[in-house]
Amino acid sequence: MRLIKKIVSIFIVVLFLSGLAGPALAGSNASSSTSTATGTPLEVVYPRINKLQPRGTYFGIPKYTKYIFSLAVFIIGFVILGLLIYNGFQYLISAGNPTRLEEARKGILYAFLGAGILLGAVLIFKTINPALTKLNTESQQPLESTVTPGVYICTYKADANKLRGYIEDYSRKSGKEQIEAAKKIWQVILPKKNNGKDYCLRASISGNFKNFAVTSNNTIFIIPTINYVKNKKGKLVPEPDYQFGIILHEKLAQRGKCQYFPEEENGNLYHAFAQSPGPRLTFDAHSFTLFKKTEEEKNQQNAWVSLFTCYNYNDPSMCPSNEIGEIGVGISGTSTIDKFDKQALGKLAENTRSVQIYPPNHCFALFFDEDLKDIKKANCAVIKESSVDINNIPIDAVINKTENLKYIGNPIPEKNYYTPKIDSIIVIRGHAL
Repeated sequence: MRLIKKIVSIFIVVLFLSGLAGPALAGSNASSSTSTATGTPLEVVYPRINKLQPRGTYFGIPKYTKYIFSLAVFIIGFVILGLLIYNGFQYLISAGNPTRLEEARKGILYAFLGAGILLGAVLIFKTINPALTKLNTESQQPLESTVTPGVYICTYKADANKLRGYIEDYSRKSGKEQIEAAKKIWQVILPKKNNGKDYCLRASISGNFKNFAVTSNNTIFIIPTINYVKNKKGKLVPEPDYQFGIILHEKLAQRGKCQYFPEEENGNLYHAFAQSPGPRLTFDAHSFTLFKKTEEEKNQQNAWVSLFTCYNYNDPSMCPSNEIGEIGVGISGTSTIDKFDKQALGKLAENTRSVQIYPPNHCFALFFDEDLKDIKKANCAVIKESSVDINNIPIDAVINKTENLKYIGNPIPEKNYYTPKIDSIIVIRGHAL
């Protein structure tokens, strides 16, 4: 019984703390313009309590507090009901056992006492200060003077023309004009008339879209890093540095068809972008790969993707007889993207068993199972890093092979394996996150 009393006491304390914390947090809503709300959906599905169910970070701290208050009342009520049922049953079966009968009576008494305290607490809150149970749930406003650099994907179609103007003003102007532009961008990220469905989330790492799929109508935009450089007059002025891009994938886990954004301009992928994908996106995207410009780009260092016919980068002991071969495709100079067709790949188009990227984290490749002219209907695979065995990389379009391979100097039994069907390759300078 002491344990049961402790459990009831703990839940009562939680109830009081939830109720007392609520007005303090709600009261701060009017005076603070800072919020961590970014419109990001939650990974955890919370139960619906008192017509409230957190679905995203746009839910707001006051609503979370009210949700915790309601959840605490529900849990405590459930525990009290359980105690009544348990001790009532013990009372019925304890005839002839005075000790157990007395414990059951005390349990029932404690349960009713807990119910009284719970009911009294709610009544006191509502009588003394109704604000304790009717928390202010107005939406929190974000810190509007800055916008975190990155790729933003909206669940709705925004006015792309206006958005491009806002981003241009934010990245090129300073002072009040820059702050005003940032506020307008935030109004796109979290619209004032927010029904909980319209928001823009910032991609921080490659993954799957949750609760929605990106279509040709969804708006995508990129916020640059703002550097300050001296102009000809020696005055510091803002200069945008676009560092991010995104690849949308048809299926979960970066599978199926894919399309990258933004498109290159004069061989450069990293530039201003704010629009809906439109006809370039021929599928609904359920996952994405985020990539970022690396420091090496500034040095114009060459970047290569090498394909090998043998495992372990043409290890002679792990290569089918008479099939040793290697082809390197890559980027040089100031270009950030280059494309290669099947003819450039030669026999490696159907016989690649390992792949090496150099320098590491400096570039990555997209393998397609169609020619460059038919790339919109092609399956693609993102090759982010070197691999001694291409079988370790998930690829949709493959050539399955079951042979009794006779490796040079090391004959092995029959093995099931595949080599990718590569009809074209796109190499992108950057780091796939």
